[in-house]
Amino acid sequence: MFSKHHTIRFLNNTRFFLPFALAMLAFSFAGTAYSEESPDDAKNTKKPMKISGLKIESSDGLASMIFGFAAQMQYDSNWTNVSEANSGSLEHNQKFQFKRIQPSIKGHLFTKDLTYKVQIETIPGKITLMDLFLDYKAHDQARLRLGAHKPGFSRKRMNSWKNQALVDFSNAPRYYGTERALGLTLHNGYGKKTEHEYEIGVYGGVPWRSNCTKGITLISKEKMKEPGLLSDKTDSYNDFHPEIIGHYAYLANGIDVTTETDWTRGNLRYSIGAGFSYDFQPQPFRDPAARTALEFMMKAYGFSFFGTFFTAFHDNESGLSTDIDLAFLGGFAQVGYLLPAHIEFALRYFGNMTGKDFRNAAAKNAAARITADPTLASQFKGAGDQKSEHEATFGVNYYPFGPQLKLATDVSWVMKDYVSKDAQSDARWRLLVQFYM
Repeated sequence: MFSKHHTIRFLNNTRFFLPFALAMLAFSFAGTAYSEESPDDAKNTKKPMKISGLKIESSDGLASMIFGFAAQMQYDSNWTNVSEANSGSLEHNQKFQFKRIQPSIKGHLFTKDLTYKVQIETIPGKITLMDLFLDYKAHDQARLRLGAHKPGFSRKRMNSWKNQALVDFSNAPRYYGTERALGLTLHNGYGKKTEHEYEIGVYGGVPWRSNCTKGITLISKEKMKEPGLLSDKTDSYNDFHPEIIGHYAYLANGIDVTTETDWTRGNLRYSIGAGFSYDFQPQPFRDPAARTALEFMMKAYGFSFFGTFFTAFHDNESGLSTDIDLAFLGGFAQVGYLLPAHIEFALRYFGNMTGKDFRNAAAKNAAARITADPTLASQFKGAGDQKSEHEATFGVNYYPFGPQLKLATDVSWVMKDYVSKDAQSDARWRLLVQFYM
């Protein structure tokens, strides 16, 4: 059991630390990572183990690097049924994958008030730059973060996959998630050890990755660009444009909002928050023009509740226009309970509705694209067809030593309703092993 970082002190001057840090940065990309989120020690149950990454620090204390590692191995088994069309027959598929392998380095430079983080995704066949930022603490309530990082919009997406109560995120972030973006954020700690949390920033308007912000393109069938994708670069930088994103939350009685599990098992704690985004020049049928989120989290004696109500809007023209449609309306609700033996049960429901005007606009856009280039017919098949999606999931987690090692399984039912065909329902079973330090 480790409670502190393993620390190596060397050199007598910070300027000698920097070349060494750069060399270690390049070398470490193959296999180390670190998680920012670390829940408080449990008070009314056995204390979870904490495993920290390797820390290297200059002897004058003015520079440091922390290495760690985070990974997920996941097995998925899916049964798909299209009512009537398949006469009730089921199509089964399964896969095993290293879903996430994330090395990162973080630390401080020149002063402990100037911190940095570099994190990449290294799953086989795809390398993506996730985080690359500097963060300067001018005051306890005023910090500036510059670079590629998560904007503040909704707590669901700001939290890491490491701290989800089920095997993975719900489908909500696919429709409403603000994925990492290049920009400047004014904040006071992203929800850590504060009562009034806020984040507000200006960003490049192009998601750094497509993973958790596919909603508009799921309906329009347009392809997203990914500036953070290192293994297959695109010209995404040419599409950068201003977008403002903000979030505020009140955190009562010391609630830890960075994890969905009630690790402290203490008295009633809760958080109420709201987020928004506004894109000044959204790319039609790729970017949402605006989004809102209203959220509530509660924890008490091992029980937890978390829910968010979302809206998203779409602009049919590039730039400011009056032709703005409701793209999505939906939300999720989740309850969980952590036993003193670190066994957790969780239940979650997510529902989403696609706006009719947006569906019609997506269908017209697809028809125009196919007319201009018939080879795009397969890409735009089904554009504007999906009316709604519902997802219900129940799962059990086991943390043998605490949150950093998680064994989990869950079962889900997912139903999608369409305009032109019968509703499609899927049954899903997942197994997960994850570890981070």
